[in-house]
Amino acid sequence: MLKASRTQDLKLWKGRLLGEEVKNVGGLGKKVNLMTSINADKIPIRRDRFFTDAYVIELPLDSQPDYVWQTIFEYEWKSSLHLWERKVAIVGDKLLLITTLTEIGQKIDWLKSVIESTNKRVEEFT
Repeated sequence: MLKASRTQDLKLWKGRLLGEEVKNVGGLGKKVNLMTSINADKIPIRRDRFFTDAYVIELPLDSQPDYVWQTIFEYEWKSSLHLWERKVAIVGDKLLLITTLTEIGQKIDWLKSVIESTNKRVEEFT
């Protein structure tokens, strides 16, 4: 069962998505970005257990996204082209990207564009 405040927040955001005028409550919908100063040697990269040619890369975010940002982010990346080639998850203040070595650059560029479009949508509702 959802806590009362989270239920209220969800109703407020649902109202915004439906075009109703609602005041922002409790700092919801904060923008999130990839960390800009990343030391490549400190980013954890490990082999994926399920895909033999794939790796899991932990990309640090500048803050932990709230559930509003996460919901919009999930919508944005799942509505992008070639969904079946895009494996990504949010864990705390990190994005876990599953990719092959040959596609790392392309996938990171794709993630940046998804984050940018997510932040634009979050800004529209705050």
